[in-house]
Amino acid sequence: MTKDILSKNNGFTLLELLFVVAVTVMLLSFSVIGLKSIWDSLERHLFFTQLKSDLFYAQSYAMSHQQAVNVKILPFSDTYWIKPLGQEIIIERQIPSSVTVGNSSLHSIYFRADGNITKFGTMTFHTPRGTTKIIFYIGRGRFRVQE
Repeated sequence: MTKDILSKNNGFTLLELLFVVAVTVMLLSFSVIGLKSIWDSLERHLFFTQLKSDLFYAQSYAMSHQQAVNVKILPFSDTYWIKPLGQEIIIERQIPSSVTVGNSSLHSIYFRADGNITKFGTMTFHTPRGTTKIIFYIGRGRFRVQE
């Protein structure tokens, strides 16, 4: 009886192994396609969160150092930077490829030493999910993000 168990072949055939590998590859490819859209959505969300944080930082920097700070969007190089007047750039960031800068009334804002901005307007950004606007109000340097 033990001889029968030892002589019996309990392995997988090559065909069975190839079938399992093919099914695994198909399932993994579907998950990668789904992850691409999730990654793009996360990238856009992180960009706008970072931009809001940088705008708040520019405003607080202007107030704490008592000097004007310029925030400039450069649509052709897909970057934006923050720079106190007469000094070097303190923050420079890339705009993700899934976000494009639209035609808007503002591409540059100045936070004065009191935290107010010098002019009001809208920055427009286009994403595959739609248009996102950052609307700046003249009083107290306030702004909001509208999707």
